[in-house]
Amino acid sequence: MDRAYGERWDAAIDDRGVADERSFYAGSGSLRGEAGHLGWRVGHYFRRPPTGYVQTIATGRSRIHNPHLAEYYEVIKTLTRDPLWDRRRLATIVRFQIGYYDGLLRAAR
Repeated sequence: MDRAYGERWDAAIDDRGVADERSFYAGSGSLRGEAGHLGWRVGHYFRRPPTGYVQTIATGRSRIHNPHLAEYYEVIKTLTRDPLWDRRRLATIVRFQIGYYDGLLRAAR
């Protein structure tokens, strides 16, 4: 695989559903900032994805084991993938901005 280190986690999945470890270094990704770092190299911390995240991206069905992170992932998915002017998305944006979902991250730790 010829991938840049900073690409999204879902870009880490090849055609066989195999994850490319290099893509788990810091950059973008819905849950990446919430994971503790496991090591580092210049400019990047390695962050282990939540258990089940790679399978979630590969299959399109939620496989995240932590129920709080799974719910938070669904919120992020709504924010980033729902139609731009969808009422549910707009309501989720407002709730996200006022910290309504912050408890999910606290509970996940």
